[in-house]
Amino acid sequence: MYKNYNSSVVKESFEYNIKNLETRIEKIRTLIFAVISLILVIVILAYFGYMYGKDIDYSTLYNEFQSKVKMLHYTVFNSIDRWLSKYV
Repeated sequence: MYKNYNSSVVKESFEYNIKNLETRIEKIRTLIFAVISLILVIVILAYFGYMYGKDIDYSTLYNEFQSKVKMLHYTVFNSIDRWLSKYV
């Protein structure tokens, strides 16, 4: 049996399917790029951690990290406090 379809409806449906396919391909491409980038970053960090991790004094590294975190908290909370005091 032959069904008579309106050509504009078929054309719109085809265009919609093509656009849908293009967005899916773009999402998959973005996901693949993100996964490859993440793997690359992990490999680079592992390499540097292996190469330079042998001679690190972890107590000084921890103290430096702790001081930077305290400084960051101080800066963030002071800026929030100044912003709130300006508007509240």
